[in-house]
Amino acid sequence: MVFMSKSGSRQDGFTLVELMVAVSIVGIGAAIAIPNYQKYTARSRQTEAKIQLSSVFVAEKAYSTEAGAYTACVSKIGVKTYGPSTYYEIGFTSAASTASLCGTNGTTPCNSTIAGACVTGTDTVIAANAYENSGLGLPGNANFPGVGVGVAAFSAGAAGNISGSAAGFDQWTINHLKVLNNNASGI
Repeated sequence: MVFMSKSGSRQDGFTLVELMVAVSIVGIGAAIAIPNYQKYTARSRQTEAKIQLSSVFVAEKAYSTEAGAYTACVSKIGVKTYGPSTYYEIGFTSAASTASLCGTNGTTPCNSTIAGACVTGTDTVIAANAYENSGLGLPGNANFPGVGVGVAAFSAGAAGNISGSAAGFDQWTINHLKVLNNNASGI
């Protein structure tokens, strides 16, 4: 049965108040869901740092077995990043790699390998692509404490901007004992 008004016309549709309530509910849902989604994607990007640092650990251990020391030249020992979506750069700061001595006698700069010296500043510096491209500037060596390399120990780092903002700068380290730390969380 259809109810008719006195004039005989039928009234269908939503009132403005009902539409505003529906829009409000959708807006509140989006305000809750979007930040949670951004945190979720940032956490998934952290997996890249963990995988890359694990590959540095394995390569450093293999190199140490052969050369008797660790090295700061991560590309010379076979560590490479793959894929177009790289959020992190890995390695050692150039200050850490040139200040320490490695080799079996502790007399060779740590930025040397069996095959020859690496290019300091391109192979050893932790400078995240995404962070640099965001226009926020590069992290200085002082902003990454604990990263270093020597005869009997190393601590490699990974740095990246996983959320596209200054707060999204994320830092990880792994050492010769395979202890993985998140020094600065970008989430």
